[in-house]
Amino acid sequence: MTNTNPTSLGSKCFTEPCAYEYVSSDLQFFSMKFAGDFSHGEKMTIYGFVAVRDDIDHLRNYIFYRSSDHAQEITPDAPDLLLIPPARGISAPFNVIVEYCLKVKNNGVWRMVCS
Repeated sequence: MTNTNPTSLGSKCFTEPCAYEYVSSDLQFFSMKFAGDFSHGEKMTIYGFVAVRDDIDHLRNYIFYRSSDHAQEITPDAPDLLLIPPARGISAPFNVIVEYCLKVKNNGVWRMVCS
């Protein structure tokens, strides 16, 4: 905060084209909605994870993670999964892998969906 030297970047560099312009290919998830069938309008319980791996460091970047102790309940009126922000930006100039392993409980029966 004490450095008062002017920046080397030109003004409006990120709003108008300039010599420092670069293109970044990022991947963003804004929402995930359960599109399955709610039998008789009942609620469902979901836990597990949805993660994305990119070409930068190949580590899982979780966008949904719930343990069985803290499972999320969804209803026909609110079928969206509560996403968590990624720990870092997801770079997507080339290959991206989306992994998921979700367990869903409906009518007392657990079903597992994994990739």
